Amino acid sequence: MLGDVDDEEFGLGTGSEDQRDLDETIHPRERQLELAHLIEHWVSSLTTETRALLDDEDITIPASKTDAIGLADDLSRLLDQITLEEVPWSAIGKIIPQDHDWAEWWRLTATFLKIVMENWPAHLEARGLMDPAQRQAALLDRRASRYEKQGSKGPVIIAGSTGSVPATQRLLKAVAALDNGVIVLPGMDKHMAIKQWQRLSVSYTQGDPSLETHPQFGLAQLVAKLGLERDNITELSGISGALEERTRIVSLALAPAETTADWYDSAQGFDAVKLSAALSGVGIVEAPGEQQEALAIAIAMREVLEQPGKTAALVTPDRNLARRVSAELQRFGVEVDDTGGTPLKITPAAQFLRNLIDVCFGDSGNVALASLIKNPFCLAGSSPVDARRHAGNFEIVSLRGVIHSPEPGFFETFLKQRREALSSAHHVLNAVRLVGDDDWEGLLIHAARIDKILEPLASLKQPQTLATMFGKLGEAAQALASDEAGDIALLNGLGGAELLALFEDFAITGAGLHQIAPEIFPRVFDALVGEQLVRPQYAANPRLHIFGPLEVRLLQHDRVILAGLNEGTWPQLAKNDAFLNRAMRQELGMASPERRTGLAAHDFQQLMGKHEVILTRSQRVDKAPTVASRWLQRLSALAGKDVTAQMIARGDNLLHLARRIDQLDVPASRAVRPCPAPPVDVRPKSLAVTDIELWVRDPYALYAKRILDLQPLPPLERMPDALLRGTLYHAIVAELIGKNDNINGADAMLAEACEIARRHIDQENLAPDLANIWYLRFCEIARDFVNWEIKRRAELAIVESHCETRGELPLADSTFKLRATADRIDRLQDGSLIVLDYKTGIRPSLSQARLTSPPLAPQMALEGAIARAGGFSGIPAGDLNKLAFYRLRRDKSAGEQDLSTSKLSENELADDMLAALGDLVRAFNNPARGYISRLHPFKENEISGDYDHLARTREWSFASEGDGDE
Repeated sequence: MLGDVDDEEFGLGTGSEDQRDLDETIHPRERQLELAHLIEHWVSSLTTETRALLDDEDITIPASKTDAIGLADDLSRLLDQITLEEVPWSAIGKIIPQDHDWAEWWRLTATFLKIVMENWPAHLEARGLMDPAQRQAALLDRRASRYEKQGSKGPVIIAGSTGSVPATQRLLKAVAALDNGVIVLPGMDKHMAIKQWQRLSVSYTQGDPSLETHPQFGLAQLVAKLGLERDNITELSGISGALEERTRIVSLALAPAETTADWYDSAQGFDAVKLSAALSGVGIVEAPGEQQEALAIAIAMREVLEQPGKTAALVTPDRNLARRVSAELQRFGVEVDDTGGTPLKITPAAQFLRNLIDVCFGDSGNVALASLIKNPFCLAGSSPVDARRHAGNFEIVSLRGVIHSPEPGFFETFLKQRREALSSAHHVLNAVRLVGDDDWEGLLIHAARIDKILEPLASLKQPQTLATMFGKLGEAAQALASDEAGDIALLNGLGGAELLALFEDFAITGAGLHQIAPEIFPRVFDALVGEQLVRPQYAANPRLHIFGPLEVRLLQHDRVILAGLNEGTWPQLAKNDAFLNRAMRQELGMASPERRTGLAAHDFQQLMGKHEVILTRSQRVDKAPTVASRWLQRLSALAGKDVTAQMIARGDNLLHLARRIDQLDVPASRAVRPCPAPPVDVRPKSLAVTDIELWVRDPYALYAKRILDLQPLPPLERMPDALLRGTLYHAIVAELIGKNDNINGADAMLAEACEIARRHIDQENLAPDLANIWYLRFCEIARDFVNWEIKRRAELAIVESHCETRGELPLADSTFKLRATADRIDRLQDGSLIVLDYKTGIRPSLSQARLTSPPLAPQMALEGAIARAGGFSGIPAGDLNKLAFYRLRRDKSAGEQDLSTSKLSENELADDMLAALGDLVRAFNNPARGYISRLHPFKENEISGDYDHLARTREWSFASEGDGDE
């Protein structure tokens, strides 16, 4: 294939006498980094004005070392192409742009290429090295020269080459001249009109570059350069009947665009019967989306296994589609390897290393830590079972609901601190309580091992050589992936061997001498892994295969599925390289970007020669409409409406099966709204006032929370959110009021409030910018709060204030007990009480807070009932003077809001709410009364409660699809 560099081609690999006295090839990784270093120097020399010239071009100015590594790949490909196509470097500097719009851009690019021309060959020569393409061309020429001078004692056969570069063409010519030499050209089309063939034979500079998209372009060029005539080339084995007719049809369908006007005349040779017979083995699947396409393909492959000995192959350049099909086949219990390759960067081994790099040098947040600790490779000397248990416990006690992540190398210390803190905490998750002493001891030992492994890597703070970075990474990865017997699980994982080879590259080549800062190592790692592919070493299923277009050449299968036939996927879009545009490449006589389209078309043409062919595409990809591949469009147009309908009908059979496989044989019944009725003796005998609202609104949620004792896990990545800010503000105000029973001046009280706020906020170790925002915001709120506090103290005879006070109240004629923690209760000189609740977010509406049937927001009134009865510790019983909210906010809603009305006093509201609670308790003491889901939901169309998924709310609450009403 154009631009491919492989010393093993034509048997020229290690051990060949043609390699004698040739310099060694520079290691690809070393070349990549050397060129990246060269690019970085060039970029550093650019001025602002010169940078602006590249804004609208394919070449982008690299902004970092990782960008430079990516651009070095483009430069490597250009070096290889220039060498293989034997374009003199001097010719590049002589190109004079005719288009003024890109003349300045070209001069800038030429300046950089001149740097490469002057420095790169000299750099290699000084080190006694060669570029891979340069060495390959030399090997090919040496072999050709030997055949020309010495001949060959045995037969020489070159099969499957299209001779895309001059050195290969010279070797082919030398072999063709041998008495015992044979060249086997792959898939030469002897059916296409001779005029078309001759048109394709025209050289690059004289012909139309669009002709390079034709599947026979490469072969026509090769035959012409070998001085041969197509008619004199012998066909090794012929085909007959319907398959021969199909070959003619495909050849005509893929004819150059300029000849499509002759289709009508050419098609007269195919009557409807012959046309239908020729394409009888072809089916077309036009799936609505990617999932349906993948499932239809999986069914087509699974169907093959029903016939003994029959084989099938999926061929597609779309690796995502290939992985989808592989996953769909697993539902049938069929494992198929994608021999087209899996990107190294998404293999389990690479993901493990990326997790390790993130934790040590990049994002060491809770998500990254959980990803590493729970990775199956993270064993640290434990068995897989023990490591999995330790990882789960580590997540529960150290990461869930924790803002600050433990630092790598200090996990054991962090765990000890957490254990001490949790032992004295008032509220602890049930999941944390389940971690027993033995679990803690095992977890601490496991964490200590991980600390010892990570410390040498995480301690790297200064720029290091890549050899050092990868060396430390390799040591840590292998130690972390070792089980109790010392076996390294990483070596057995997909991608593990390739990654270890990557480490060795930096240990034994000059590439490892490059220095980088540890903080950019994650991105450098990604850039170096790049698009490298990992291929399986053996086939999981001997009769089913998934290939890329290159891997399937010369292989035979009974059924071939050509998938992903959309423009931009197969064929892929032709793209300029980063340095030479189309016009420049044509001027230099180089292959245009369309050449790869021609090579892909050649693959398509050959694969259409199989007996059973299924062509598939998705009408939408990533929710966007697609355009059918040009080859599929041409074939359909030539076949005509009726024959195309027959091919689509065959494909529709697969789509029908794909739809049926997940279709229920009976109409889906609507889920039943849950309403469990547990025995009365297990129902709650005591609840906090905050649970009463949940009981009224969503009894099922209370059932799950208080009877089943199910607790939602805190988020893995807890953010400094409004809930934390509200908790802080409550604590600050409680301490402020506790220190200011005696009235102080407003300025002194405000200063004290801000000092308390600073201390509380600093204790949370928030990011400095966020801590300052919260501090300044509270100080603004505190100004209004202090003025309000001083004013009400002057107006009211407040004897004492109690903050965060706990209380309880047994209900009359019942065993039920109500509990509460009041934000603030003030006792006045006359013995009356003011119950105050601070709100930092949305408070319940006043109308709901006063409503007793049903009691949708009963918290304040019930706290008042407990206070009135003397249920709060240290506060004598007394009538209610006021029930009120105070909103700690900066907007117009800030300040005090009273619950009393002209029709209903605070005492009456408290009595009525207590009576409503008694009715609720008595109702649920009835064994027949169930805990129904979402009786009075907070919002009709919002299903985001902690227990809504357990209640399967989405399955019963909507009348029909798309109907948002309950």
